[in-house]
Amino acid sequence: AVDMAVECVMTSVCTDRSLPEGLTGDYEAEGSLLSRIVDFTTWKYNFHFFYNDAAYSKLAMGPLWGEIMEKIGLTYRISDPLEEKRLAPRMALYSGHDSTIMPLLASLGVMTEDNIEWVPYASMLIIEIHGIPTDDHPHERAFRLIYNGDVLTHRVAGCQPDSQLCKLSFLINLVKPFVTTNRDNCKISDDIAGSPQATSSATSSGSNTEGVKISMIVIVSALASALFTYVMLMGRLPCSVRGLSREGMSLSGRSGSAPAGGDWSSDVNDLDLI
Repeated sequence: AVDMAVECVMTSVCTDRSLPEGLTGDYEAEGSLLSRIVDFTTWKYNFHFFYNDAAYSKLAMGPLWGEIMEKIGLTYRISDPLEEKRLAPRMALYSGHDSTIMPLLASLGVMTEDNIEWVPYASMLIIEIHGIPTDDHPHERAFRLIYNGDVLTHRVAGCQPDSQLCKLSFLINLVKPFVTTNRDNCKISDDIAGSPQATSSATSSGSNTEGVKISMIVIVSALASALFTYVMLMGRLPCSVRGLSREGMSLSGRSGSAPAGGDWSSDVNDLDLI
């Protein structure tokens, strides 16, 4: 409920509309009711991203990191500059939401409980790859992490606090334990499928199927009873032709029985359908 309220309130703030009583004033003013509500909502929404060493973020962002590192890996593995220029993309563009950027930052240890913030609208996260020629490694690679114009490379574990560039190997080693391109890694294994929990789930599924069958029988029985009651009271079927009665079996005033074999096709044109 608080999250929904903040959505409405912040929309009013951004469009210079009046706020409810008690929330007026500068929402960025420290200690104000509105600022405390915004801070609480931000913390509540982002807490699971960095909790337990960002375990949730690493699991959720593993496939995306797999795609990103697949592109970056081409620049890291190819030593020939001409071959790199031909095979490695000059730029790879990904689009997402605030709920994409926040766990990406958390998985790198860049966003923590100490510097938590809601990702603003139209934010941009850039990972630049630089070539640093040296005598020992003529094709050494480095990366720079930029978020909304601010360099955050120094926040990545292992990188120098006073440098904008950091060895690409540090980034690779950091994401390697949780990066994956296998999107089926959460499927139930055979061992788990045979566990008591899985058996209980299968039993529950079977019970649900039986419940559906019973419900269908009840519905059909109710419809049949309603139809029988209607015929007994009205003396005809709901969709029968006018003049049909149980006693005379007359059709449009014509009495008698059906021809041999029950073929009424010769009388179809004479029927006055309801």
